[in-house]
Amino acid sequence: MENDNPTVQSEPVTAPATGYKNGSDMLLSLDGKCIGHCTSHKIQYGSDTKSHNVKAPESEAATGSALFTEETVTGLNYQIDFEGLEHNEETENSAGLIRKAWRAAKPVEVKLFERGKKETPYLVGYCIISSLSEDYPAADDTSFSGSLKNCGAPSVFTA
Repeated sequence: MENDNPTVQSEPVTAPATGYKNGSDMLLSLDGKCIGHCTSHKIQYGSDTKSHNVKAPESEAATGSALFTEETVTGLNYQIDFEGLEHNEETENSAGLIRKAWRAAKPVEVKLFERGKKETPYLVGYCIISSLSEDYPAADDTSFSGSLKNCGAPSVFTA
């Protein structure tokens, strides 16, 4: 007798990653192209705050908790710093292309993602190129570094 219920093939289940995350697998792209020959990048999340100094209640001594200020968050921001080596046959974002983007004085689209997961970035947003440095030491590799500052809220942010 033939089986009327064909077997459904399920997708293979991938075990969650274990161990340490390799920094070489964490990538940064500007306007759709990765930073070429990137040696490192880091992201720093920050909070803009406002201090509130309030008078102590009459019942407290003036030297007690009144010496402390209260902080409230008034804004959020992030900054991305990157470094890379210049390569003559660069196929991704080179120092020259980043310099052009800086000169345009317009925000660039930034994506942070894990290698092999470009379709699911963990941060997408627009940033301004706040600095770009190029280093040309004698008898050594030329390098570049820069900083990006957010220009509004990210459209994708995975905590």
